[in-house]
Amino acid sequence: MRIRKKKTAVALVLIFLFAAVLCKLALAMGKGVEAPRMTKEELKASLLLGNPDLTVLDVRTSGEWGVSKEKIQGAIREDPENVKTWSNHYSKHKTLVLYCSSVNEKKSAWTARQLIARGFIRVYVLKEGWKGWKKAGFPVEPK
Repeated sequence: MRIRKKKTAVALVLIFLFAAVLCKLALAMGKGVEAPRMTKEELKASLLLGNPDLTVLDVRTSGEWGVSKEKIQGAIREDPENVKTWSNHYSKHKTLVLYCSSVNEKKSAWTARQLIARGFIRVYVLKEGWKGWKKAGFPVEPK
């Protein structure tokens, strides 16, 4: 009877540890973490002021990037599928604003969660993304 209780206790501890590891992995992948949004007007104002702390990242998918001829003025293209590779090139304390083609910001929000999980502290998603920026007639440049 005593051995059975010990086995049960060990099994419960292992289950608890496994659940804790799964929770930690989910957090590390950015689940449940939401990046704040920045409006196109706020981004435009920050760009006009020449904020040296700001980096705009174009994280449109490869297909969306490939068919486009333009990008937000000064934006840097980064492949959202390779966050682990390129995230090391940026300071975790600088302001990063991400945009994609989706008006619901799906890909940029996903990429932002990945950056936040890697320790970036000032990551924003551009509300309405590329389409909202273009529709407003804000500054673009050839890519």
